[in-house]
Amino acid sequence: EILLTSMDFTNRYISTTHSKSSMFASVFFGVLNPQNGELLYINGGHESPMIFKPDGKHEILEVTGGVMGLFPFARFEIAKTRLDPGALIFAYTDGINEAKNEDGDQFTDDRILETASVNWDNCEGFLHNMLEQVRLFRGEAAQSDDITMLAIRNLSLD
Repeated sequence: EILLTSMDFTNRYISTTHSKSSMFASVFFGVLNPQNGELLYINGGHESPMIFKPDGKHEILEVTGGVMGLFPFARFEIAKTRLDPGALIFAYTDGINEAKNEDGDQFTDDRILETASVNWDNCEGFLHNMLEQVRLFRGEAAQSDDITMLAIRNLSLD
């Protein structure tokens, strides 16, 4: 309930106070319970974070509402999932999946999934490998957007 109230309030503030400036923001907000791995989240128009599981499977955390700041009474839904022991959640900006190479091709979510399938032992290694693969794909093409990434791994031994 607090998640929804905060999102609704922030969205109304941005859309009414800054409506003439056409400002908006995509937002991913989650609350992780480290005791049981439960993750409650709202995805307001942001790139969908991915959970990579130790068994090689993955889960894509879908959008649960639009971007903030366009519509004052937009609705946001709370979704729930679980970050199992050994799993890693990867959140990123569109500078990753929309990175372009010299031919104008994009890195895409499929390449993110392919890159994530390589063995990784920790978040730092995961992020370093992801960034390196984006750079190799881009080649000599200029970076066209910001690149921000976050990885969180459940280290519990349940």
